[in-house]
Amino acid sequence: MIDRIKSYIEKHHMLNRGDGVVMGISGGADSVAMLLAFCAIKEEYGLRLYAVHVNHGIRTEAAEDADYVKALCDNNDIPFYLFEDKVKEMAATQKKTLEEMGREYRYQCFYQIMEKVGATVLATAHHRGDQAETVLFHIIRGTDLSGMAGIRPVAERTAKFGRFSLIRPLLCCEKTELVGWLAAKGYAWREDSTNQDSTYSRNRLRNEVLPSLEKVHAGAAAHIADLAGIMWEHEKYFCRIALNYVEEHVENREEYVWQTDRQILSEQDALVAKAVIYELLGRAGQGKKEFTREHVEAVYGLLGSQSGKKVMLPKEIEAVVSYENLIIRKCFRGADTQSPMREFADFQEIILSLDKLKKSGKEEKVSLPLGRTLRLSCQPVSGLTGEQYENMLKNVGNSKNNYTKLFDCDTIKDALCIRTARSGDYFIFNAVGNKKKLSRYLLDMQIPADERQRILVLACGNEVLYVLGGRRCENFKIRKETKHILKVTYEGE
Repeated sequence: MIDRIKSYIEKHHMLNRGDGVVMGISGGADSVAMLLAFCAIKEEYGLRLYAVHVNHGIRTEAAEDADYVKALCDNNDIPFYLFEDKVKEMAATQKKTLEEMGREYRYQCFYQIMEKVGATVLATAHHRGDQAETVLFHIIRGTDLSGMAGIRPVAERTAKFGRFSLIRPLLCCEKTELVGWLAAKGYAWREDSTNQDSTYSRNRLRNEVLPSLEKVHAGAAAHIADLAGIMWEHEKYFCRIALNYVEEHVENREEYVWQTDRQILSEQDALVAKAVIYELLGRAGQGKKEFTREHVEAVYGLLGSQSGKKVMLPKEIEAVVSYENLIIRKCFRGADTQSPMREFADFQEIILSLDKLKKSGKEEKVSLPLGRTLRLSCQPVSGLTGEQYENMLKNVGNSKNNYTKLFDCDTIKDALCIRTARSGDYFIFNAVGNKKKLSRYLLDMQIPADERQRILVLACGNEVLYVLGGRRCENFKIRKETKHILKVTYEGE
């Protein structure tokens, strides 16, 4: 048994020498077997082992389970950590099912000890029967390849304390094998009476559905567990294709915002396109757990929709088609003071004094939302050589540089300000002085409506000199008569 578990660990690269491993130990046969298996390979791998036992406050005999696990850990020189709380009351308060609350609480306990001891591996004792049960549960609830892949042998996760590996070293073992091995070794274990309560959906699958399937065909549970392994290989294949597509065709415009050409995506095979969408949902939502097949299908259906169509998804994720693009992004609502939208909503107009810039001769640096900056300086033409001035006149339009613009400071009569775009803004868009509303310009540039709220401009009254990071107006150009040059540089894109 130990050799088989060790081989499975090595096959899936679960451990590195010297790893700190936190084990979830309930006292049941499977978790006891996992603890003993880790003890058997501890020296070979140089592992640091820690056991966490969680008492959910549901069963009267739970205290005895904790005492048993503590004694087992003491006998094997493993640090033991006990957590106790009334999970039933927690579930009622937070309006969650007992199963959901129990799992959430357990993992909170695991993470707390991982952070405390500096462990980077979390081990749980799921076996092949759990795998079959999980696959069935996903199928009847509605799933795709990802759900049919069931429980992964190794999953890379992120918690507040950092990245870690969640491993299941017993997925290669049947429950009957584990029980037989423990009995042969003379080890005891604890039985959880709630496992027999078929009012819980998982227990009903375990106690009623799987035994019925075994009567239909012997080995049914094992075949379902094998299917999970096959589906996992298929899913990894499509994930690789999706990641390659994302690398080549998807732009991460800003934090939590992903954009891709919807025409190119719609030309891909449907399975590939949906795998890409699933990957982007996971990135925007910082995890894929809440996203189902229905959510992926809803986003896929957007690809042929008219611009502006959107769907709202779990975890405050929004998918929207905007002109030729599909955009998947996190929406920040309410009082989320850390959101990018909140930064722009709270941005106050900044007034700039040109006289002060002229007199100081120094560069002024203005901080903008999302860590961006605007640098401004006023330079007298008399300080330039003839060649420098001639080159400046040649490049007066700065048409190829969206981030540094030059203006005739002397022709700007009123104070300048940096602010968000507002109604009534306009700019001069050609050499003969024709005006265009800023709103019309942004529409022509196919900038989505919600993104227009994040546009910042350098303006004089309602006349826009420069859409930061975009176009400058055709007014206030440097001429032979220019005495002072206003240099504006936008940074942070």
